[in-house]
This record gives sequence, structure tokens and C-alpha cells, in this order.
Amino acid sequence: MNTKTGSFVLLDDEILSIKLQLIEELKDKIDFSEPTIYSTIWTYLDEFEQKAKASPTTKKPRADIAWNFIKNEYRVDKTTLSKRLNKFIKDDFKRGIILRDIGTAHSLLNLGFYKESVIISGGVIEEILRLFLEAKQIKSKNNFIDYIKICEENNLLKSGISRLSDFLREFRNLVHLSREKVKNDTVNISVAKSAVSSIFTIIDELNK
Repeated sequence: MNTKTGSFVLLDDEILSIKLQLIEELKDKIDFSEPTIYSTIWTYLDEFEQKAKASPTTKKPRADIAWNFIKNEYRVDKTTLSKRLNKFIKDDFKRGIILRDIGTAHSLLNLGFYKESVIISGGVIEEILRLFLEAKQIKSKNNFIDYIKICEENNLLKSGISRLSDFLREFRNLVHLSREKVKNDTVNISVAKSAVSSIFTIIDELNK
């Protein structure tokens, strides 16, 4: 943490670890239907990965780094958040996916990938609300707008919190390329921060 500005700054070893994780995820998604193109990409990624793993600065896996930052910034650790989610998400696999994506959204925010961070944050909130309503046995139309509407109608989210998630829902429409028509439509850091922080706010609210 930068003590002068109060902002969080990634160290070189932390950035390297995050890049490694993102590379591993990208390699998992590579399609070899175009062998010449993708074999070249694979070779580049593989060489970078090997060099990075051999670096003495590579100390921690990305997940640990992300949750260290989350704990400092939001005063909650991964175990505590998992327990809060466990109140209405009993499936360990689903809960693990949500926790993984929370860490990814936060990492992307710190790396400057604001649009990607907002998209993942929106997906996390949407799934949390869906599973919460499912656990409460409350029927919905299985879409983000309806989840928020039902939570509001059943007084499950305070109006201020629901407006925050509503804002995120509206912005998720904007992140589609067809909607990004002018410079002002580009995702900025303040929007991305709001998107990530809203995850923790909503989880807290659903636990009251």
C-alpha cells in the first residue's frame, strides 16, 4: 500500500504472478482450429510462462495476492466471505467459483482492466442474487433486472443498495462493443471500483 496516497500498488512479483494466472487461463481457452496462428500464440505464452516461473520474484499465487489486497481494502478475508455466502450457497463448487471471480475482478481492477472488471463484477452479483432467491424459494424470471426487482419488492435489499446494483446492471449494457460509441462511454476507474465494491456491499446486506 502507498501510505502517502492511501492507494494500493502492485509490486513486481505480484504483477508477475497475476500475469502467470491470466496466461494459464488464456491457454486453456485457445482454439486450435487455426493451428498456425494459435500454435504461434501458444509458443509465445509458453516461453513467457517458463521464464516467469523461473524468476526468483515469483513468490505467491495470484489468488493469495488478490485476497491480501481485498482484506486490506474491505476488511474481510476469503474464509469470512465464504462463510457469509454459505448461509445461502451450500454448494462448495458454486461458492468457490464466486470467490474465484471476486478475486479476478479485483485483480483486473488493479491492473487497469476496468471494463473486464465491471463485466465480471456484474456476473458475480447476478449469480449471488440468483442463488439467494433460489435458497429463499422465491420465483424469478431468471434475469438480472428481475432479481433486483424481486429483492426490492421483498425488502431483501435496502433501496440504496438496490440502486447500486441497478447502476451496475445498467452499466453492463454499456460495456458491449455496440454500445461503446463515444469516448465518454469508456469504462473508467471510478466505475470499476464501484462495481467491485458493490459485491461486498450486497453480500453484507444479504447477511442481515
